[in-house]
Order: sequence, then C-alpha cells, then structure tokens
Amino acid sequence: EIRAIRDISKGEEVTHSIITNTNFTCQVEMKESLLRKYRLDCNCPVCSGEISNQDEIRSEIGSTINSLPQLSHKQTQIPQTDWRVNVSRLERAIDLTKQLYIGDVFNRGQTLVDIAVAAQLARESVLLKKALATLKDQVAAWGLDGRFTEFEDLRKEVERWSEEVKSGRQPTKEEVDCFCQLSSDD
Repeated sequence: EIRAIRDISKGEEVTHSIITNTNFTCQVEMKESLLRKYRLDCNCPVCSGEISNQDEIRSEIGSTINSLPQLSHKQTQIPQTDWRVNVSRLERAIDLTKQLYIGDVFNRGQTLVDIAVAAQLARESVLLKKALATLKDQVAAWGLDGRFTEFEDLRKEVERWSEEVKSGRQPTKEEVDCFCQLSSDD
C-alpha cells in the first residue's frame, strides 16, 4: 500500500522507485529484474540505451572505491600509516556519480561518503569539500533531504575534526575509528 504524505494536485506526476535497496550489476540485469519481478518492460532512457555507459561508469567507480585506504584498514585491522589517495581518480569518481542512473540511491550516496572519508583521512580538504557538496546536491536531487542520515553523520564528524584536517597531521586512532564507522563495510 502506498500513501501520500502531502496533497497531490490533479495532473501532478507521482513517481515511486521500485528498485530501492537493490544493487544491479549491470543495465541488462536491471531490465530483466524489472520484467521478471514487476512485469515491467522498462523503456526509460537507461534501459532503452539512450543513456549508455552505465556499466562502465559503475565499474570505474567500483574499482576506485575498492582501492580506498580505509576499506583495506577495516579488512586487515593492521594500523594504517599512509592515508594518501589518488586525488584525480577520486575527483573523477565524484564526477562519474553525477552521471550514474542505475543502482540504489543509498548505495550511490555511500560511494560519496566513502570518498569524503578518504579525503578526510588523507587531509585533502579541496577533495573533501567537493565530495560533501556533491553529496549534498545529490541527496537533494534524490528527494532525500533529512532521510539520508549518513550525510548528516558525516557532515557533523567533518565539522568536529576540521582542525585536524587544517593541521595536516596524521589522523589519530580515534579519528580513524570514527570515520571508518561511516565508511562502507566492503
């Protein structure tokens, strides 16, 4: 059952995402899943191929995210001493998230959170600002203002630790633990 939380005007378009909490590996899988689960032969710009290269974008973003130092730190539990990141590669991943139309918006948002965490720990303030601004814009575009708690949590922690970024000192264990909790689990 779907209920409106506000009045809807006559003729106003109403949309509902039926792919929330899913993470398709490719465009073909998304189209087949929609047909199988909902008997929906989707002809949106992504499914029809009008917007191409979604698989390549996801692959490139995934490769970049999997190389982030906080993810290897969480997996090995070996103290990380080198938090440097490839700034241009992460800037490209930020730009690519704006071109991505498939996949769950929460997963897409988490990608930006992960990049912001990497920038925080690497002391890359310009990259951090770009990741936060893009995440803020995307959350608004997705209609998730106030509902994407990861963004609010990240924003608060970035503010809390802002002096450490300015100092350029290595992150403390407390800061690393704090930001690693905000980062993806895999």
